[in-house]
Amino acid sequence: MSNGIEFAFEVGAKEFMIVGGDDGTKVDFQPIEQHPGFLKSIMTYDRSANSWRAVGEAPAGHVTAPTVRWGDQHLIVSGEIRLGVRSPDVWSLRIDPRK
Repeated sequence: MSNGIEFAFEVGAKEFMIVGGDDGTKVDFQPIEQHPGFLKSIMTYDRSANSWRAVGEAPAGHVTAPTVRWGDQHLIVSGEIRLGVRSPDVWSLRIDPRK
């Protein structure tokens, strides 16, 4: 994984989850207006095993979006879905560490 991943959430004591991001493969994409968007992958990282696991896909890939924990949910607010295009969406993510 690159350092372009945007959202990281704790999942239990030994894992964290990332949602979407930018792996840098389209950094020079031209024309910018036709940029295909960012990663949609959802992955977890197990600290004790030092390994990544794919666990799903988000409806869209967002970057540069604020996140906040609210009760048992994580909110992802807005974000850029491709270069220069912001989303009006607010997502709610509830993580069950048993799954």
